[in-house]
Amino acid sequence: MASSTRDARPVERGRRLPSLAEPVWVGRLSPGPGLPAEEVRAHQRYRLRRAAIELTAARGIERLTLRGLCRTAGVSTGSFYRCFTDLEDCCGSTGEALVTCALRRAAARRIEGETEGWRSGLRAAGHSLLVDAAAQPAAARFTLVELSVAGPATRRRGGVGAARIERFLGEILDPALGMTKLPPRLLVGIGAGTLRVARKTALAGRAAELPGVSRALTGWIEALADEGVRRLGDVGPGRAARRHESGPFLDRWVREPVATTDERGRILEAMTRLAERDGYWALCVTSVRREARVSRRSFDTCFADLDECYLEAIEASLAAALRNAACWAGEGGTPGMRVYRATLAICAQLARDRRLARLALLDILAPGRSGLLRREHLVSLGAACLREWAPELADDEVSTEASVAAAWRIAAEEIAAGRVADLPHWAPLLAYLAVAPISGAGQAIIPLITTR
Repeated sequence: MASSTRDARPVERGRRLPSLAEPVWVGRLSPGPGLPAEEVRAHQRYRLRRAAIELTAARGIERLTLRGLCRTAGVSTGSFYRCFTDLEDCCGSTGEALVTCALRRAAARRIEGETEGWRSGLRAAGHSLLVDAAAQPAAARFTLVELSVAGPATRRRGGVGAARIERFLGEILDPALGMTKLPPRLLVGIGAGTLRVARKTALAGRAAELPGVSRALTGWIEALADEGVRRLGDVGPGRAARRHESGPFLDRWVREPVATTDERGRILEAMTRLAERDGYWALCVTSVRREARVSRRSFDTCFADLDECYLEAIEASLAAALRNAACWAGEGGTPGMRVYRATLAICAQLARDRRLARLALLDILAPGRSGLLRREHLVSLGAACLREWAPELADDEVSTEASVAAAWRIAAEEIAAGRVADLPHWAPLLAYLAVAPISGAGQAIIPLITTR
């Protein structure tokens, strides 16, 4: 992030502007003719992007205004519109520039570290990305958090940045796989898990700790590039989950009702029904109260606002699904099969209750920042359950958090594509993400995964 003391010295003509991730503030250009128009615009774009990082770190992207941005950057409104079409364009391009800078440095570190093979290259590149985030916590928070709660156009561009990180990791892992490519869904999961670990640390304001988790995070990635996975190529739904294993669970499972003996329980149940039927944007306190048959005072006593009620209802439904999964996992068998059974149980519940699946894994982000924070909390809750199902992972917070985030992302993509009924068929791959760090556990799951 920018230093609090601005450097007002003019930039020499033709001099390259410093990277957005470098802790240097370039002040206004000296007045007068002589500088090419494109160089002036490049300098203004740079200052506007730096100001966007600075302001969102202090206030959040929701409070970013054009006037405040231009005032902080020392750029007129007219000059802003010569650089960007609107605020979303400015924030989106800032995120892209930050990802570009980070990947460029990571690629250089990868080349330097690959003298001992792809694993050392992966460690060097991963360490570089996390060191960058630790050195510039405001820039890391902008990329990992603020872009996720911005407008739709900015979120899409943030998704492009995530996809670039996935491709970068794939390029590193390809040498491990010989002539084959890493299964695309597995690569998506690796990218999501990596970003999750960085995002959690950034949200907690502990970005300085990121370099310390690089070995655990790259170790999780290395474990996923197993010899058995190298032979799979692209993967498809697992045979075991397709036939006999998911059927009994789907037949027996009925969603656990929320306790409705008190007003809070009735409100949550009403919120779940309305959210599944009408969607987030159609909700209002009046309709929820009417459905639950409670007064406004009762609603306000139970919940701070509509969003809190909405997110509490989602968490209650997912918590019930996790309790069912824990029963299905059982206590016997190998850790890999326990996690597989629990994963299959969760997938089967979501496949049976399709509206809940969309509500919980996709629409949870509708409230913006509060939705993102709740999703991150639920990923941590899932990781805690994973550590209970597989005690061998009890001390491995990094890989369990990454695994659950990876599974969430893959499942969310299937739901968004209208393939929620296929979720139980993906249970073997999702379970593999979770248990690969346990010696021998991943190999037991691989036979359940099939190729297309």
